[in-house]
Amino acid sequence: MKNWRSHFLEWLKEIVYYGDIGDYVEFVEDSNPPNITKVRVYTHDYKYVIVAKENYLGCVYVCRKPRAGEGWSRGRDLPDGKFNRKTWEKIKNSIIKHELVKIAKSARLYDNANVEEPINEHGDFHADMPCLVK
Repeated sequence: MKNWRSHFLEWLKEIVYYGDIGDYVEFVEDSNPPNITKVRVYTHDYKYVIVAKENYLGCVYVCRKPRAGEGWSRGRDLPDGKFNRKTWEKIKNSIIKHELVKIAKSARLYDNANVEEPINEHGDFHADMPCLVK
């Protein structure tokens, strides 16, 4: 039977290229008690800190640089809760939502109403199906 740390390491592999945790995840060795694992993952603009222990999983993010005229780095809490797959999915989805960049209207090639999505009748995405303009 896997312990919580084994599950956490497997989940971290989902968010890095080729499951290579060592190249993308920084394990924080600070004053944490031994029953807590804290990691940092970085994107261009943000640092995400994920804390895991047997009964808890949570995440915060901090801007990697302050905005012009500010002497602090902005940040906020992302989802947290019990250590389980549902909480991990909420954290992962929040990171993705936070990282998405809104497309400028002038840059859109197609009107969204005129694009047919490459999704089958079961709602599954298929990369080999081309997007077609109606």
